[in-house]
Amino acid sequence: MNKKTKSSLSLEAYGKGDPKPKINWEDKKERQKLLSLLVLDARKVLSHIDTSKQDLDPKLKDAANLLAKIVSQDTQEDKTGRPRIKREVAKDRVIP
Repeated sequence: MNKKTKSSLSLEAYGKGDPKPKINWEDKKERQKLLSLLVLDARKVLSHIDTSKQDLDPKLKDAANLLAKIVSQDTQEDKTGRPRIKREVAKDRVIP
Protein backbone atom coordinates (compact mmCIF):
# COMPACT_ATOMS: atom_id res chain seq x y z
CA MET A 1 0.00 0.00 0.00
CA ASN A 2 1.41 3.38 -0.92
CA LYS A 3 1.92 6.22 1.58
CA LYS A 4 -0.88 8.35 0.11
CA THR A 5 -3.44 5.58 0.58
CA LYS A 6 -2.14 4.69 4.02
CA SER A 7 -2.35 8.30 5.13
CA SER A 8 -5.94 8.53 3.87
CA LEU A 9 -7.11 5.82 6.26
CA SER A 10 -9.26 7.01 9.15
CA LEU A 11 -7.47 5.22 11.93
CA GLU A 12 -7.31 8.40 13.98
CA ALA A 13 -10.62 7.23 15.44
CA TYR A 14 -8.46 5.06 17.68
CA GLY A 15 -6.29 6.37 20.48
CA LYS A 16 -2.73 5.13 20.76
CA GLY A 17 -2.64 1.93 22.76
CA ASP A 18 -6.43 1.96 23.14
CA PRO A 19 -8.31 -0.80 21.30
CA LYS A 20 -11.61 1.13 21.28
CA PRO A 21 -12.44 4.21 19.25
CA LYS A 22 -12.84 7.44 21.18
CA ILE A 23 -16.53 8.15 20.51
CA ASN A 24 -19.70 8.60 22.52
CA TRP A 25 -21.25 5.14 22.08
CA GLU A 26 -24.66 6.52 23.11
CA ASP A 27 -24.68 8.91 20.13
CA LYS A 28 -26.17 7.27 17.02
CA LYS A 29 -24.56 9.82 14.69
CA GLU A 30 -21.10 9.16 16.12
CA ARG A 31 -21.58 5.41 15.79
CA GLN A 32 -22.75 5.84 12.18
CA LYS A 33 -19.77 8.05 11.36
CA LEU A 34 -17.38 5.50 12.84
CA LEU A 35 -19.01 2.66 10.88
CA SER A 36 -18.70 4.67 7.68
CA LEU A 37 -15.02 5.39 8.37
CA LEU A 38 -14.24 1.76 9.16
CA VAL A 39 -16.02 0.38 6.10
CA LEU A 40 -14.32 2.98 3.90
CA ASP A 41 -10.92 2.07 5.37
CA ALA A 42 -11.56 -1.64 4.84
CA ARG A 43 -12.52 -1.05 1.22
CA LYS A 44 -9.43 1.11 0.63
CA VAL A 45 -7.16 -1.58 2.04
CA LEU A 46 -8.88 -4.32 0.04
CA SER A 47 -8.59 -2.30 -3.17
CA HIS A 48 -4.79 -2.70 -2.92
CA ILE A 49 -4.77 -6.46 -2.46
CA ASP A 50 -5.23 -8.73 -5.46
CA THR A 51 -6.17 -12.06 -3.86
CA SER A 52 -6.01 -13.81 -7.26
CA LYS A 53 -2.23 -13.29 -7.50
CA GLN A 54 -0.33 -16.54 -7.20
CA ASP A 55 2.63 -15.01 -5.37
CA LEU A 56 0.55 -13.29 -2.68
CA ASP A 57 1.52 -14.24 0.86
CA PRO A 58 -1.07 -16.80 2.05
CA LYS A 59 -1.51 -15.01 5.39
CA LEU A 60 -2.23 -11.72 3.62
CA LYS A 61 -4.65 -13.47 1.27
CA ASP A 62 -6.49 -15.10 4.18
CA ALA A 63 -6.64 -11.80 6.10
CA ALA A 64 -7.96 -9.92 3.06
CA ASN A 65 -10.59 -12.58 2.38
CA LEU A 66 -11.68 -12.51 6.02
CA LEU A 67 -11.94 -8.71 6.05
CA ALA A 68 -13.96 -8.74 2.81
CA LYS A 69 -16.29 -11.40 4.19
CA ILE A 70 -16.89 -9.54 7.46
CA VAL A 71 -17.63 -6.26 5.69
CA SER A 72 -20.01 -7.91 3.22
CA GLN A 73 -21.79 -10.14 5.74
CA ASP A 74 -22.35 -7.47 8.39
CA THR A 75 -22.97 -4.25 6.46
CA GLN A 76 -25.16 -2.99 3.65
CA GLU A 77 -25.62 0.41 2.08
CA ASP A 78 -28.74 2.42 2.83
CA LYS A 79 -30.61 4.55 0.28
CA THR A 80 -28.07 7.35 0.66
CA GLY A 81 -25.09 5.05 0.11
CA ARG A 82 -23.94 5.01 3.74
CA PRO A 83 -23.11 1.67 5.31
CA ARG A 84 -25.49 0.26 7.90
CA ILE A 85 -25.29 -2.83 10.09
CA LYS A 86 -27.37 -5.60 8.53
CA ARG A 87 -30.37 -6.78 10.52
CA GLU A 88 -30.22 -10.39 9.32
CA VAL A 89 -27.51 -12.95 10.02
CA ALA A 90 -25.55 -14.53 7.15
CA LYS A 91 -25.92 -18.31 6.93
CA ASP A 92 -22.16 -18.87 6.95
CA ARG A 93 -21.39 -15.93 9.24
CA VAL A 94 -17.83 -15.58 10.48
CA ILE A 95 -17.24 -14.14 13.94
CA PRO A 96 -13.59 -13.09 14.33
